[in-house]
Amino acid sequence: MWPLVEHDYTPRSTTDKLEVIKIMGQTVNGVLDLKYHLTALIPNSFSEVLTISHNAIERLEELDREIFKVAVNGQILVMKTVHRNWS
Repeated sequence: MWPLVEHDYTPRSTTDKLEVIKIMGQTVNGVLDLKYHLTALIPNSFSEVLTISHNAIERLEELDREIFKVAVNGQILVMKTVHRNWS
């Protein structure tokens, strides 16, 4: 895992922006394979449910596990994530 972290750190160390970096680990034939976790888009089949690009969301506070107070387009909302794993 260290080579991936080290490779990723250099370009990010020159910015003050804080962001979550998702890394996915998978054992393939007994060898640990690490890569950036890319989430595939899922079509929204519920037109009444608001969908927002992750770039438009500013996390303000973590209220509870997977529940955040966020700012979106001048509004304060509560968001529940679905892609976090807890041990």
